[in-house]
Amino acid sequence: MNWSMAISILCFVGFFIAFGLIIFWVYGLTPIIHRIIKSNGTQARAKILEVRKAGWGWYAGGQYSQSLVFQPIKVKLEVHPNNGAPYIAHDRFNAKPKDYRENIKPGVEMQVAVSSFSPQWVASLPETIVTTAPAWTNNSSSRKHAVKASVNPMQQEDYDASEKLEELKDMLDSNLITPQDYEKKKAEILAKM
Repeated sequence: MNWSMAISILCFVGFFIAFGLIIFWVYGLTPIIHRIIKSNGTQARAKILEVRKAGWGWYAGGQYSQSLVFQPIKVKLEVHPNNGAPYIAHDRFNAKPKDYRENIKPGVEMQVAVSSFSPQWVASLPETIVTTAPAWTNNSSSRKHAVKASVNPMQQEDYDASEKLEELKDMLDSNLITPQDYEKKKAEILAKM
């Protein structure tokens, strides 16, 4: 084997190792760091100040239908620790599609785990999001809860149908049902209204 072939092979292997490390750094390291922070950290309340995409979303599906598996995002947070003054911290995590589209917005509050090593290391807990949007906004999750409390029983059926339609749409987006099944079930729900 001559030197030029050996160098070519080393460059080729080095490229794939570097590419793999970059992919691991961008997509794989965050869940590991979050698990460590959650295991030894303390919980605090935080308010989302900014939200941005932090990479390409991962999609699943075929040629004609794809659905988002997760979207990497960066959030700027105003952390309110249990003992101490509020401060600004940043976090990066892989958001679930529904959370990314509907819940993770500026002004929303959620819990975070604050590392015992450094208060700047936080792990967002998007499952604890509390929406503060009024009932007339397009945020369907807050609208559902706000409307249910103020609806009379005659109108409750309409809201139940809209919830069922939203769930059905989520199932279609996740490729759990076919478009034909979606249209058939949608027609059944609308016929009951």
